[in-house]
Amino acid sequence: MTFDLDSFLGTLSNNGILARRSVENFLSTAPRSQDAQSTIRELLRRNDISDFQSQHLLQGKSNLLCVGNYTILDKLGSGGMASVYRAKHRYLNRVVAIKILPGHKDWDREAVVRFDRECKLTASLSHPNIVTAYDADQIDQADGSHILVMECIDGVDLLTLVRRKGPLPLGQAIDLALQVAHGMAYVHSKGVIHRDLKPGNVMLDTAGVIKILDLGVAGVSSQPDSIAHSQLTSTGAVFGTIDYMAPEQAESTKQADARSDIYSLGCMFYFLLMDKAVYERSTVIDKMLAHRDEPVPSLSEALGIPFSVLDRVFSRLIAKKPKDRYQSMAEVIDDFQMLRISSENMPEATSTTLRTPVRFLSGSSALIATGGVAAIVAGFIAFFSNQVSSGFLASVFSTTHVTPLSDDTKSAIKDTSVGLGVLRDSLAHETPSFSGISQSNSIGMEFVEIPAGNFLLGSPTSEPGRSLNETQVPVSLTQKFWLGKYEVTQGQWKKVMGSQPWKDNNGIEIDDDYPAVFVSWEDATQFCKTLTTVERENRTLSADELYRLPTEAQWEFACRAGTTTAFSFGDDVSVLGDYAWFQENNSGSAHKIGEKKPNPAGLYDMHGNVHEWCSDWSDWLQSQRQRQGGIDPAGASDGSYRVIAGGGWRYAAFGCRSAFRTPAIPLGNNNDLGFRVALVSSVSHASASQANALSAPTGTNAIASEFPDWRTNGNTVQKTIDSMRIAVRPFSQTLSHLETLENDSDYPWGEGFFYGGILAPNGKIYCVPRNANFIKAIDPATGLVTVFGQQAYAYDCQGGVLAVDGKIYCTPRSGTRDSVLVIDPQTNTTSFVGSGIGPLEFTSAAMGSDGRIYCPPFKGHDVLVIDVHKQMLSRIRVSESLLDNAYHSATLAADGKIYCAPLSASQMLVIDPATNDTTFFGNVPKNQSYYGAILGLDGNIYCIPWHATNVLVIDPVRRVERFLGPLPSAPRSNIVPRFDNGMYAGGVLAPDGKIYCVPSQAENILVIDTVSQSLDCFGKLMGAEKYRGGVLTTDGRIFCIPFYSTEVLVLGTPRPLDPHWPLSRIVNKF
Repeated sequence: MTFDLDSFLGTLSNNGILARRSVENFLSTAPRSQDAQSTIRELLRRNDISDFQSQHLLQGKSNLLCVGNYTILDKLGSGGMASVYRAKHRYLNRVVAIKILPGHKDWDREAVVRFDRECKLTASLSHPNIVTAYDADQIDQADGSHILVMECIDGVDLLTLVRRKGPLPLGQAIDLALQVAHGMAYVHSKGVIHRDLKPGNVMLDTAGVIKILDLGVAGVSSQPDSIAHSQLTSTGAVFGTIDYMAPEQAESTKQADARSDIYSLGCMFYFLLMDKAVYERSTVIDKMLAHRDEPVPSLSEALGIPFSVLDRVFSRLIAKKPKDRYQSMAEVIDDFQMLRISSENMPEATSTTLRTPVRFLSGSSALIATGGVAAIVAGFIAFFSNQVSSGFLASVFSTTHVTPLSDDTKSAIKDTSVGLGVLRDSLAHETPSFSGISQSNSIGMEFVEIPAGNFLLGSPTSEPGRSLNETQVPVSLTQKFWLGKYEVTQGQWKKVMGSQPWKDNNGIEIDDDYPAVFVSWEDATQFCKTLTTVERENRTLSADELYRLPTEAQWEFACRAGTTTAFSFGDDVSVLGDYAWFQENNSGSAHKIGEKKPNPAGLYDMHGNVHEWCSDWSDWLQSQRQRQGGIDPAGASDGSYRVIAGGGWRYAAFGCRSAFRTPAIPLGNNNDLGFRVALVSSVSHASASQANALSAPTGTNAIASEFPDWRTNGNTVQKTIDSMRIAVRPFSQTLSHLETLENDSDYPWGEGFFYGGILAPNGKIYCVPRNANFIKAIDPATGLVTVFGQQAYAYDCQGGVLAVDGKIYCTPRSGTRDSVLVIDPQTNTTSFVGSGIGPLEFTSAAMGSDGRIYCPPFKGHDVLVIDVHKQMLSRIRVSESLLDNAYHSATLAADGKIYCAPLSASQMLVIDPATNDTTFFGNVPKNQSYYGAILGLDGNIYCIPWHATNVLVIDPVRRVERFLGPLPSAPRSNIVPRFDNGMYAGGVLAPDGKIYCVPSQAENILVIDTVSQSLDCFGKLMGAEKYRGGVLTTDGRIFCIPFYSTEVLVLGTPRPLDPHWPLSRIVNKF
């Protein structure tokens, strides 16, 4: 038969063995072959096919190179039943590893069941240290082969690694064991037991990441009654590898549990250090008996180092009885981390077993293991022979250069009263040089060098769109650092944390190159800590370096990159779209990183896309004390909110300026909130933190005496409750009345009703008009009342919110005005926003983390949304079945959602700013009415009793409600409280951590202790006095706003708050 070259090459191309381009190139350049053999050899010589493929083609077995949609490239290894191949998807071009269980008639059913279980178990697991499964199938062939498609690991299994290069250094062995423990902790959390954990089933890829393989004999503890599980764990059946098998598992696989895997990890740890099994014996029986009966050997003695801690850890890992071992991988992780720290100070080993660690270079060998066998595909393993690198930026901080300060700048930094124009000119001559140098770490995160330097933090008063909290202050950063070139991506998050917090949430694109969102400040901080641990364990980060969130000063300095304009590219807002995803060009979600132009430092998406967490506490309401200048400022030492910077895709242009920032609850998260990471010197970071610590005032011992068992820290005392640090200050439980002095006799206090007050940045309290045709502002220091905004008709509002633009937005009680009243404290003027409110009534609102204001329905079925940036109104529809429900007051909780107090409702209303959705939960007893929702120190929401016999407590984390009560009825001191007709209209979280309820026809003050979860009361009132809402002033007192009265009720005595006390948490929104 004549050989048809075109037909032969066409068949190879159709089967995916040969690329179409290779066919065309071969036909145009190669000599016309007379037979298949010479053609195949020529293709091999050209590297168009692999040696493995050429052998099968020469044998006429080209059909064996095609498995479903995959083309087999090479054989990686084989075990007792299955073989593993490197293959490529014919359409996606993704290189994978395929494990094939051939379909033979003599396979027993249990082999097929085990393979099927491995496929399902592998597919159910998702963790950085577990091999990823892509697909599984039973091939439609006569023999019925089964396949499992997995990621192809570019690296080496630990058995081959140690066999080729000998025992590993102690530090590296601990690092690898820690990664295995993390992976196995995840496996165990899913109810899965591996049962064959050994070096041959653990891969180390070229990035230094461990991948656990082969769940073929794994057990599922949550399905003990299934037939398959019963067959695989029947009494007497034994699966696993003897050298790494726990004694109880050797007796019967059915007895294996998570502690059996811990034993296997201990045996593997020994092998990594010694290049031999714990008990080397000649027969299987002898090995089993040794594991059961012989004493645990001393690792420190074998290694020749005096390290008793190592022996204690190892002896617990492979204790004979499961009850004497670590009871969970979490315990193993804790002790391995301790062991890692201890080992760093160990003397040189006297044994020759300790060698330099393995380092992989690009193009290293590609391997995969199956059934305990691993095969090398190509390349060599590269080793560093002489020393361990101290980190991928080993000398980053060794040559730190601080830009010299001029005499004018030094004076300005010490004396912030110097003219900012002079200071700005001085700093302009000291602009640092941004080199654009970048580095990458082991997981591919890129970092840009940011030099030391001096600049003005904040914005000039002439900058359009600026907020009141942007007062300029001089800053000097004395240490250079490295900042993430991009926002942290979903792919990077998964590599480090092994989770997907954005999963199952709306308004996001899921892709490895998109920003990681739905990440709280706590989550971002934990990412930095975990990344630091991982990099140190991999020996790619020195002990003097760490990852953390940038300070606000570092972030803005890097964003400006030497500029003094509104944006890093200038003041022209018309070109913002070239640099940022923001309100005008977004598609309803964050975008892929790096699609817009970088700033002058080479950083991408510093303007827009997603907000970025900074490390600082936020004290954004405190007027001139809002921003901290000076040398290496690290922000306030305490607070309730953290700083987010950079604007986001939801924000208007002004919210993407270099100086823009806003507060956010540390536990909050949404679809436009992410972060980027800074790499800093741990020494300079500690110094900066210490430099901003509060100094202890006189009388500290007196403060401590008022709070026994609490730790004194400057002006505050601290205590940790349920893993949360609580900081409080004393508060005096006294009552007084403040006579307010009118500055305009035409508008006496008694004419008109007012509904709560808002503390403005200028320190004055602005009373919200409920039925009054003017606005009143109270100066707490003097009692002077300023009247303004007079008009012919009455304002009708019910509470207000201080927004990010420094203005107060009042909630419309009814649509008589058909718009929202806005009070500007800077100018004492009023204006209106929006239209079309109609006859619906709304109640006291809360500001979401997106900067918008959400007004719950008082009567009706809509939530009113005030967009401060767009100056527009919109609505969110709620359930038609709840039209009769009424709510009063709302608060933003740590989960980023807004919770509304039920005034006359059967369930709690929850507003989600991230999705513009509303949900309901819980049950409110009949005839129980609440007025005000206050966020406590413990993160719970306390609903103030209006007509109720208890306090409603909402746990936003668990989404459950409970009740504190009944309200106190026993006398306190010589005062007998009476709550029969008592009502309370809102409350204030005071510096002592207690909520003081504002009386409205009550005879005393109800006190809610959020720490001890108890109720108390104090004081004596007439009972007819009506107040609405309260405000904590800057001198530490609570002002209860009169509904109609000539006096303000004052709780407490003047006691200046610390300048960093979190006013943003304790100012009410009534």
